[in-house]
Amino acid sequence: MGIGVALLLVAFLAWRMMEREREIRLSHAAEESMEKAYAFKASPEGQKAVAGIGDFAISCGDINVLAQEMLICRIKTLEELRPLSTEDLQFAFNEFTFKALNAMAARERGVVLDWDEVKEKRKIEYESFASKPDRHGGMCGVARARLRHLEDDRLYNIIMITASEPLLSNKELEQVQRMNSTEGQHLLGQLSQKRLKAAAKKHPLLIYDNRFKQPPWVEQLMG
Repeated sequence: MGIGVALLLVAFLAWRMMEREREIRLSHAAEESMEKAYAFKASPEGQKAVAGIGDFAISCGDINVLAQEMLICRIKTLEELRPLSTEDLQFAFNEFTFKALNAMAARERGVVLDWDEVKEKRKIEYESFASKPDRHGGMCGVARARLRHLEDDRLYNIIMITASEPLLSNKELEQVQRMNSTEGQHLLGQLSQKRLKAAAKKHPLLIYDNRFKQPPWVEQLMG
């Protein structure tokens, strides 16, 4: 029994070492892929605006960087890391524009965040992943690249942090909290949807690049 347990322990440690090595290799490859996406973002083509909501002008480079990150988040092995497809870019476009709409809705509610506050929040998020390549793999590579490009990603960071703010006022949240969980969730959904629809009508999505199709959320909110 003792020998069997020892052999199992050795096998487990060997497997764990292989897993750690795999995660570290993936983190390096992910970081390199992100840097290539940032190099494109800095190019004239990458700087071209492809869409806008309110005062948020979204560039082709913004979409490419997010598409690269979203692809990395979906893969488990280095072999799955591949060039971006048109579907990847459209998927990222849909996500980016919806986050921008959420950010506009939060602004309409009165949420205003200064850049220093946004920057600090993003640094805290990324640093928790960036220091552990053997555990977070691809996300570590993404976080390391994002940390180096905080200023380049100013628009992206403002949108993402603002979009994470509640769409409801404190008074509305208190009303939801006083209800039971089922009724509260229903009301929360209703109020959030109402605020998003109002923002979508006041700040419609403008698409400047015919490579991108209207995302599903437009029809869902404006239909």
